[in-house]
Amino acid sequence: MMDLKRPNASLFIWALMRSGARIRAERIFSDAMHTVLDEIGHAFSADHVLWLALEKNRPCVAVKTRRIGDVSYEVPVIIGYKSGLRAAARFIVAYARMSKGKSMGSRLAIGLLAAFRGEL
Repeated sequence: MMDLKRPNASLFIWALMRSGARIRAERIFSDAMHTVLDEIGHAFSADHVLWLALEKNRPCVAVKTRRIGDVSYEVPVIIGYKSGLRAAARFIVAYARMSKGKSMGSRLAIGLLAAFRGEL
């Protein structure tokens, strides 16, 4: 299994955390990664699965509001690599939170698999 202190793992744990419940977020993430690796069949390492899921969903451009005179414009801005990875982790966690009826670990696993396959 993967180390939860790795940078890509910590991105998901921070995105999962609510009210500082880090232990619960780590357990959810660990359950999701076990499910993902069982589904894929250990053909890829856990780090590689996370990296591909983040890379395939990383935005390169964000829209920021700029005020010029009395008018506000929405201007596309190129965002950095780490900001894009954080946004991708938030997108995948939001996708998992939208579906209902299962545990958060299984919903996150479904979201990670969809992101890994490029379906999000």
